[in-house]
Amino acid sequence: MVVFTVAAVAASALFTLIAMSVHNPEQEVARGHLELFRGEAVDQWYLIHDLGADAVPTTLADPDTRSHSCSAEIDAEGWLAWNLSRSRAQDALDRYCS
Repeated sequence: MVVFTVAAVAASALFTLIAMSVHNPEQEVARGHLELFRGEAVDQWYLIHDLGADAVPTTLADPDTRSHSCSAEIDAEGWLAWNLSRSRAQDALDRYCS
């Protein structure tokens, strides 16, 4: 019975981790802030500047925040620091800011 419980907890944790990776919550937060405050006299960059690399492609795709987002720095040196979010952020920086 204990083995089944441990396996169920491990499977649940793995499923949650995968679901959060696919869902990309920081990108959703950035998109929500941009949509919520569009057209208002609010400095949108203040709302999204603390988000990580997940939010960079979303903010670069928005013309209102692109100038601020082009100054983003992606800290990734070497293959040990690589992850999909940083790779997507660097690709978006190369596409929009070059």
